[in-house]
Amino acid sequence: MAFGGLLAAGLGVRAWAMIAYPPAVLNDNAHDGADYIRAAHYGLSKGEEEPLGYPLFLRIAHAISHQLTFTIGIQHALGLLTGTLLFMTARRLGASAWLALVPAGVVWLGGDELFLEHAPLSEPLFTPLLAATLYTGVRCLDGGARWQVATGALAVALLAVRSVALPLPLLIVCWLALARWRTRLPVWRSVALVATGSLIATFAYGALHDKATGSWSILAAGSGWNLYARAAEFADCRDFSPPRGTAVLCEKTPSSERGGPGYYLYHGGRAREAFGGPAAHDGLVRTFAVAAIVHQPLDFLGLAGTDLVRYVEPGFGRLREDDFVGPGGVAFPSGTPTLDPDTVREVAAYYGPVPPPRVGEADGLRGYQSVVRVSGVVLLVLLVIGLAGVIRTTGRRRWGLVLALSVALELLLVPTITAATWRYAVPAEGPIGVAAVAAAAVLLRRLARRRPMRTTDTPSRSGT
Repeated sequence: MAFGGLLAAGLGVRAWAMIAYPPAVLNDNAHDGADYIRAAHYGLSKGEEEPLGYPLFLRIAHAISHQLTFTIGIQHALGLLTGTLLFMTARRLGASAWLALVPAGVVWLGGDELFLEHAPLSEPLFTPLLAATLYTGVRCLDGGARWQVATGALAVALLAVRSVALPLPLLIVCWLALARWRTRLPVWRSVALVATGSLIATFAYGALHDKATGSWSILAAGSGWNLYARAAEFADCRDFSPPRGTAVLCEKTPSSERGGPGYYLYHGGRAREAFGGPAAHDGLVRTFAVAAIVHQPLDFLGLAGTDLVRYVEPGFGRLREDDFVGPGGVAFPSGTPTLDPDTVREVAAYYGPVPPPRVGEADGLRGYQSVVRVSGVVLLVLLVIGLAGVIRTTGRRRWGLVLALSVALELLLVPTITAATWRYAVPAEGPIGVAAVAAAAVLLRRLARRRPMRTTDTPSRSGT
């Protein structure tokens, strides 16, 4: 009954968003939606700098209905599916039904999750695929060829939606090999099955990418630029010799006066002046970035570490121009929503005219979001509980916790290599929640066993 009640609440919140704030979030916080919709509109051919998975999803939904509201409705339904998968995963790891509702509730009721589902952004597709990967991965611990093949395929599907998932296929293969070895189960057959699923999905996505862009690849163009945007914050050519053809990227501006990663990607900097912008001369700017990182590792680690702390305290350190974007980057707008021109233009071309925003139409959702949000501090506490569970439990449950935490940490750490924002942390909330409640179940059982049993003292009778 509690499961049904919480699910109904999640459904009610989504219905409220669709009625109160139609058709979708189209302000500056959803600016990336312009690129995704453009790629979907033009047969994915305009999606070279983004993975093609989400534009393909938009294209399939558009084939069913040309209304953006329909696509947003599917995204909200996927959010409900995500919570269900997280609940099922937590239950398989030993959490009680009540505890397992925690990660489900984080997704079903979380204001940040609601915002992302209500916008033309890739997270509403990435998050359910992530939950499915976690669920099938945990099922792999019990054996079963179909679960192992599915886990490998889903890991590559994640990469087809967001580049942050690049290490996940290899991470999952290594995790499964280690888990089965440590639990004294056959290793190579399981690893081969996961690798088979990964290869099938890789070739399928590579073929799609080749058909759409003329390039057989599973990586979106522009990865070198993303790395350069981070390195340009600190690169000092007095500390290293720039690779051939990259001397033009050297700056004399003190690093303390330079912009953040967003500035070098979208607004200015030597690379844009010399090459025009992403993804031109991608390999060249990558070689410069790698050289800077190798010769100035402490500067690089300092910036990456600062972004990592900002998941908990968004105002930590000195914020540069176009630097880390905190929870405000996924906030519903107040007053009369200001529409992003690029996104509105692409929506109008693909879905039809966008109705003018009404005064205060998102104010209620914004107020709700300010209250029902998983803060960075809460996320850190849940992470610590999950880590404690890894230490205190054994066997299959321990390796399920290791998978959930490894996936979550990968999602949090990889963006700090280039540029992190609070938006990137939201998909990690579910896996961290699963790990925390599974760990809590173990810790609570251990505490109960240690609690001394009450004894009733019977007074002795003495005769005279």
